[in-house]
This record gives sequence, structure tokens and C-alpha cells, in this order.
Amino acid sequence: MKTILITIALLFSTIVAAHEGAEREIPNSSHSNYDAALYECFVHGARAAWGADARFHSAPLVFKYVSTETVKAYMFGRTVTGDKIEVPTDGIYISEDLDLTGRKEYEESALYGWKQADVWIKAGKSAIDRSVLLSIFADDCKQHITVDKLK
Repeated sequence: MKTILITIALLFSTIVAAHEGAEREIPNSSHSNYDAALYECFVHGARAAWGADARFHSAPLVFKYVSTETVKAYMFGRTVTGDKIEVPTDGIYISEDLDLTGRKEYEESALYGWKQADVWIKAGKSAIDRSVLLSIFADDCKQHITVDKLK
């Protein structure tokens, strides 16, 4: 049970960090390069899941930059005041607070997720829950961690 709660907390914090512009490495020097690489995989997974989720809801491959609060509201389905909110299906919504490098990285991950969901849709698969998508994409990324990435 404790492991499940820790995993849920990690996934939640990763999704929020992915939308707010995660750092390239975990800033705590006590973490190994492997931990930093895993963290990057979770960030990539969250961003790819967001792109895939947009595709499953028939969103075109268009990036829309809005406030971080708006993205969080879309991500969790609630406004700050607790009102229910639906994610618009006219694009992939990303926080406008990202710098140019952060936007490029986010767009690449979201594009990857969007394209993968397009393949799944063409194969007849139905929508997959965003948290499951995050796990799929993060795990795929972890399979590609190489020794070069750990230097």
C-alpha cells in the first residue's frame, strides 16, 4: 500500500512539473545520474500522455499556450474554485510559462504521444486513461536509458 501511495504521489508531482517546466536534472546533487534520467523519463511520459490524450479526444496537432493555472485546471478537470472543466479539443494545451527550450522539449514529447495515439486509434484501440499513458511512455523511455545518458 505504501508503494502505491508513493507511486501515485510521484506521478502526480511529475504531471504538475511537466506542465510547469521541469528542470533538465534533479537539482539535488545527492541524486545519481540514473535518478535524474528516470525523472526525465517521467516528465517525458507526462508530456507524451498529454499529447496522446489530446489525440484520443480528436484534437488536431496544434499547440495552444495558456496560463499554468488553465493547464492545471484542464489536467485535473477542475478550476481553482472547484468547478468542473473539460479540456478543449482544438489542440494540445501547454503552459505559456516555459522558455523556448522548454517549449521545444514539451512539443517533442507531446508530438510523440499524439503520433503514438494516432497509431493506436488506426489499429482500433479506444482511449487509454492518462495515468496509464504516463506509465506506458515513461516505461518506454526507461528502456532507452543508456550508459551515455548516465555520464
